[in-house]
Order: sequence, then structure tokens, then C-alpha cells
Amino acid sequence: MPHPPCPNNGIAIALASVLGDDKVAHPGSPAYQNSVASYYSVQQATIRPACVVFPRTATLTKEGPSIAFGVRSGGHTGWAGASNIAGGVTLDLTGLNDIEVTQEGTIVRVGTGATWDAMYQKLHPLGRTVAGGRVAGVGAGGLTLGGGISHLSPQRGWKCDTVLNFQVVLSDGQVVNANADENADLFFALRGGGGNFGIIEKEARALGAYDPFVFLSYAMPDQNPIASYGEENVRRLVAVRDRVDPAGMFTKQVPGRHKIHNA
Repeated sequence: MPHPPCPNNGIAIALASVLGDDKVAHPGSPAYQNSVASYYSVQQATIRPACVVFPRTATLTKEGPSIAFGVRSGGHTGWAGASNIAGGVTLDLTGLNDIEVTQEGTIVRVGTGATWDAMYQKLHPLGRTVAGGRVAGVGAGGLTLGGGISHLSPQRGWKCDTVLNFQVVLSDGQVVNANADENADLFFALRGGGGNFGIIEKEARALGAYDPFVFLSYAMPDQNPIASYGEENVRRLVAVRDRVDPAGMFTKQVPGRHKIHNA
């Protein structure tokens, strides 16, 4: 049975007053319906958030009530609540879908809402490719946070192994870079650590980048992937989470099974 539409429009009205009406979709509006209907699974598409927000930049607002929220890039994960939320706010990042190839053709910078089929279409004429998703329509951000299996994984490792830099929005609204030299602990954590640390706005990736630390990609209801990383690595993830999100907003307010508090 579909979840009933959420009658609480106060959340949507408050957000629209800050972000603008063009970035907040109310229940029943075409933008709201199109976003909800675009999920891969029926389980996700039948959930009704209080509103859908469409960010166009990495800026987040800290003002307003504390409320649970969902975050989606491609919306491909199948189980209910993976990237949508009943009665809360769903951040639809599909508009953050820019794809930029460097002049040397060695690095591609992609928005978290870009899909792998769009990336391959951009790269193919250039004679380049990337270790990415195996299914068209899968978003860049979510697959990376789960580790990511690629057709090139036997050669290049997991999808997260090819990331050179993340641009991340933290819980306090800061936008930071995470790479091997800057916020290296966060860089480690984001490659498979799930949505416990922030929101990925953009990634820079290249073929051939490799790190021997790899993660499980998918979390089913009966699995606890974070715990399977081992006690030392869980402690590292917890330390990063406590530094970048001391209140645990992404752990506590964003639902999911790929969570540190379940470790």
C-alpha cells in the first residue's frame, strides 16, 4: 500500500521562504511527483516526504527545526527509506549533475547527481572511461559511499578506489575538500563509509588510482557492513564522524542500514 501524502506543509513553506519556491516542491506539485516517481524501486517511490528540496549549489542552511531527511543522487537503492523519507525532507541532488573532463583528459570532475550512463557518453568520444557503475541511471554519489562495484573492478579495484577528491557539505554547512592531503581521515571514511559524515557535492576521479582499503558495497536488512570492517576501522570511522559531525546528525537523522551506530 502506498504511504499517504504527508499533510504537514509547514516544513515546505518554511524551507521555501529561505531557499526560494523554485527549489522546494510541495506534495502534489509536478516537481514533487516527478521526483518521487523517478526512484528505481516501488518501495522507494511509494514513500511521501513532506517536501522535496532541489539544491543547485553546495550551500546548506543550518536554520530551522531539527528534522529527519533523506538524500538521493540517482535513487537506485531498492529498499524503502534508502534515499527517501516519509514525512521528512528529501534532498534531490539530481540537479548537481555536471561532468567536467580536465584538458589533459586524466581527471573527470562529476556532480553527485550525475548518472553513469551520462558519464560514459561524455567520456567515450574522448577515448576515456572510468571505473563506475554497471547500470544506467545509477547516481555517482550513492554508489561511491557504498564502495561501488565496476566492470573494471578486477583491474582498478572498487569504484571508491578511483576517487581523488571529494567536495563535501558538513553538518555545520561548511564545504570542504577531502583527499589524500586535506582532511585525509574524512577521505578515508567517505570511500565506503556510507552517509555518516556529510553530503557529497562533487567528486574528482581518475583511472588507476588505487587504495588497498576496500569496503562492502551493499547493505541488506540482515547485514551490518560497517561492523564487518573490523574494530580498528570502525574506530577510525567513529573518530572521523565525531570530528566532522559531533552531534551525529547524519548518523541519527538520516535513516539507513549502512550506519555507524549499528556497528
